Amino acid sequence: MINQIATIVQGIRFGSVEIIIHDGKVVQIERKEKIRFDTK
Repeated sequence: MINQIATIVQGIRFGSVEIIIHDGKVVQIERKEKIRFDTK
């Protein structure tokens, strides 16, 4: 599980990772990634 979280974090340049816990156990990991464009 820690390896999965580390892989997700390393793969995101801008965004967030949310870890969902129920009864003290991780049940879900959500990854939200933002893609930014340079408009200059």
